[in-house]
Amino acid sequence: MAELVPPANLAYIYSDVEILEDISCHLAVGNCSDAEDIWAVATSQAIEPSVKVFELYGKRFGGIEPFFKDHKSGAFDMPKSRLRSAQALSCVFLLMATAQLLAIAVGFWLVRSKQRSSIDPHTRRGLSFLQLGLRQIQSLCYSQIPLAAFQSIAYYNPPPAYASLRKKSKILAKVRFPQAFEL
Repeated sequence: MAELVPPANLAYIYSDVEILEDISCHLAVGNCSDAEDIWAVATSQAIEPSVKVFELYGKRFGGIEPFFKDHKSGAFDMPKSRLRSAQALSCVFLLMATAQLLAIAVGFWLVRSKQRSSIDPHTRRGLSFLQLGLRQIQSLCYSQIPLAAFQSIAYYNPPPAYASLRKKSKILAKVRFPQAFEL
């Protein structure tokens, strides 16, 4: 892999490569001085490979990474379960998905009804819908108050959550390469 790394602030795009002996893909390798690590992104996208893959890859840090964090340590702490049975894991994941759906719905309702600040101390929304919902449910359980009946909510796209201004700037930062070479 070290031979594929471009000089600083450059990206190399390798079309139609094979990795792990049997996976066909495109490979984009970027060496940006602003980033902590060298990015190597494999994609099966049918589109012409370009530095656009880095932008798409970067978006995962504002979306899928918090989701993984919630399952690992932020909410459910799955690694500590030490479950190995496929049947037990299936049951736990079904319960987690149900709990997650309920908590996200409660968190979404808090934001939509402008009651978020009762749970989230940030000036702007800093907690995920899942975290908001879990904290609200915990508060209701502690106070022995039943969960309100759910009503359908019209489509609403709330602003994204950022844990801090530093995290926000990292997520929104654009990695730019002055030049990319297709190899």
